[in-house]
Amino acid sequence: KKGKEVAVPYMTGKPHEMVFLKIEGLDNLVENKYGILEPVFNEEDILNSDESTFIIVPALVLDNNKNRMGYGGGFYDKYLEKHPDLHTIAVAFELQMYRELPFEEHDIKPEKVITEKHIYPLESGECFL
Repeated sequence: KKGKEVAVPYMTGKPHEMVFLKIEGLDNLVENKYGILEPVFNEEDILNSDESTFIIVPALVLDNNKNRMGYGGGFYDKYLEKHPDLHTIAVAFELQMYRELPFEEHDIKPEKVITEKHIYPLESGECFL
């Protein structure tokens, strides 16, 4: 309604390559080989990301330093490495938060992690539960 474009990830079939395809709704999504709903590929629907692009990054678990563990494919890390100016958040439940997670040099942290109780990184004075 506000003129925003909405796009969802599409795995191209190339190793660790993903693009975002614009969608108008959820009606034409189909299940891919990973069991993830995605649109049918149409090159005209590829979203050209820029500094105004906002991405919700998936995660299984996170920590209060914004380290995240995804599903192991590295798709988002590779995409965000190529598009460093994008705005990113991860949305999770507090029970998905750990004190500290292992991470690797190539792992890209979201700018913020939002749960039902906190926005990470925590503001001074807040404590990790």
